[in-house]
Amino acid sequence: MDGRGLTALIGLAVTFALLVPFLIPAIIDGRPPMPVAIVCAAATILAVLYLTHGDQRGDVAAGPPVK
Repeated sequence: MDGRGLTALIGLAVTFALLVPFLIPAIIDGRPPMPVAIVCAAATILAVLYLTHGDQRGDVAAGPPVK
């Protein structure tokens, strides 16, 4: 398994680490599910992109590539 596959598996673990203690209890407590899901999805995307692609600004921000 190459390094990218391993970091993808770590990203999967990060996803579950955000879902179980944050998203599910917030929805069960009666908080509005859409904003909670959006915040959780944004945090998951940022973490997984950083883990799988490294520190590249083009992955996070839209615009021309940074040289």
